Amino acid sequence: MPKVFVYGTLKKGYRNHPLLHDYGERSELLAEDSCEGVLYNTPYGFPAAVKGMGVIVGEVYEVTPETLKRLDRLEGHPQMYTRTEVKLDSGTKAFVYFWNGDPENYNGVKDEAEPGWKELSEGVWPEVEINEAESGWTELSEGEDE
Repeated sequence: MPKVFVYGTLKKGYRNHPLLHDYGERSELLAEDSCEGVLYNTPYGFPAAVKGMGVIVGEVYEVTPETLKRLDRLEGHPQMYTRTEVKLDSGTKAFVYFWNGDPENYNGVKDEAEPGWKELSEGVWPEVEINEAESGWTELSEGEDE
């Protein structure tokens, strides 16, 4: 079965993680891992990984072919993100979704009204938690307990 390296909203505890387990399918978390690349926090509420010199930290899942198709739809493969097989730092081969554009030039048009993309030098997407009262997800504020 295919393996997928996830680094953002598909990680455990994040808003799109349930897509790994839809329709009675259970994707198996194999390990935490990392790969070469640069991770950005976009002004649109989702991360973007681009190829480059840096490190991206995430999780590796074994998924069904049906789940992989769902992830392709979520990630807009191949238009918005491209699913690419890479060798992770552990030596495991897995698919990673890389952003198809220039992080400083979203959709080919620089929008001065939008804040720019922020490089996450540690390669880690910000922590979030379920906010059950609102049935959504919120970022942890600095100083809050998990």
